[in-house]
Amino acid sequence: QKEKVAQEIHMSAELPLTAMHCDKGGSSMVFGGFADGSVRYWDRRQSQSAHHSLVCVLQDNARGRHSIIHCSHRNQKLITASSTGVVKVWDVRKKSVFKQFQVHKTISSCTNFDIHPSMPLMACTTAPPKPCILMLNVKGDTLTLQDTDSSTIAFHPFKPSVVVGRQLFDIS
Repeated sequence: QKEKVAQEIHMSAELPLTAMHCDKGGSSMVFGGFADGSVRYWDRRQSQSAHHSLVCVLQDNARGRHSIIHCSHRNQKLITASSTGVVKVWDVRKKSVFKQFQVHKTISSCTNFDIHPSMPLMACTTAPPKPCILMLNVKGDTLTLQDTDSSTIAFHPFKPSVVVGRQLFDIS
């Protein structure tokens, strides 16, 4: 089997793309995180004019920004997470951050981040020397903190479960 290009989107940037996300369920929006900390999004419906499909570039004035790891577009809100462990909730219409928080006071490095598609949960994994998984609610409150040896994480799309490495954990 061979992979086939379904659509080409011009990035409109000379920066390294560090993360890309497309909402499931027929969304026409594609989101990308770049090495300078900017977040760009494109409308795939404008693919006939690929150079003009860029809708917006979101960038705040914070110093020491890092690339996003994951983003989710819900109700005109965009949730991003940086490698420094800062989660930002953007108002897409105003093109500004209206809420941000550090995932945990003792965590300075986030290696992976995921948002549950239907529950108000987020999770991140941290880097060595003490890798762990951190579960959060959407307000930024820590629900659980658990040691792990894996940096991969993903929520089950329909159940209150999370996969860490090769293990499935039920969320209670």
